[in-house]
Amino acid sequence: MNAATTSPERQRENVLSAAAAVGGHIIAWADDWEVSGATDPASRPRLGPRLRG
Repeated sequence: MNAATTSPERQRENVLSAAAAVGGHIIAWADDWEVSGATDPASRPRLGPRLRG
């Protein structure tokens, strides 16, 4: 969680930079750091509800 290339802070910076580069805006965050990346996105506790509406 705190390696320079994968830390949540570093990932957030990368997302914000990528959005800014194309004139985009972040309207919400769904941080599921304790959940495996192999978990189906719809099953993630914070992201899933946003995907299901």
